[in-house]
Amino acid sequence: MDNRLQEQMKFLIEIDRLKTIERRTKIMSGDRLENDAEHSWHLAMMTSRNGKWLLRSGCLAFFPQIRMTS
Repeated sequence: MDNRLQEQMKFLIEIDRLKTIERRTKIMSGDRLENDAEHSWHLAMMTSRNGKWLLRSGCLAFFPQIRMTS
């Protein structure tokens, strides 16, 4: 395996661990706590969908995480 592929595999294994970290927020159905992987996914979707608008609107002062990913 070349070095780039090894690094990508290490990254995927590391982010897979996010599934084991529970947050204090319940999911919409309320039957369990959200995990970090779900939270990260929602943040990525929000950034993907609304990132350009947030950049133009100047709202990023309230969302520093989006500034880092945009």
